[in-house]
Amino acid sequence: MARIEGIAIQNYGPLKDVTIGKTFEHQHGAPLPSLLAFIGPNGSGKSTLLDAFVFLRDCLADGVEEACERGIRGGFERLRTKGATEPIKLELYYRETDDDRPISYSLVLELKVPHGTELAALGHLWPVFSRRPSPTTSTGRPPTHSPHPIRPKYARVSYSNTTTPSRS
Repeated sequence: MARIEGIAIQNYGPLKDVTIGKTFEHQHGAPLPSLLAFIGPNGSGKSTLLDAFVFLRDCLADGVEEACERGIRGGFERLRTKGATEPIKLELYYRETDDDRPISYSLVLELKVPHGTELAALGHLWPVFSRRPSPTTSTGRPPTHSPHPIRPKYARVSYSNTTTPSRS
């Protein structure tokens, strides 16, 4: 069964820069336990943290633009941390099974320059190390799209199946 080991969130609502557990960029963290509870005062970001997981799912299922507009999110500018000009960044670090090497999925959302009106998304799926052969196209090159594509109207999506040495 797949297991989430960590998540990193930047500029997503009140979560300016939060890392929980172990991520690709923060290898010193301990993996998340099987059961985890978040306790804090109202407005501290507990619901926003959970919404970040739902947001990632919505981006993959329905596209970035629709995910930003869904429910009370109200669009990219309302999603981004107040006063922030940097992109929204989400990284999910997980293992498909306990015996597999970790996989890091990151999503970066920003408004396109110079117009500042179109949402651009860049998603990366990074197997930190994989025992499975890398998927290739008929040309022998890696595919240029994710097996779980982000399908917004205004998005760039990049997929990389490049393996890197495990940092653990």
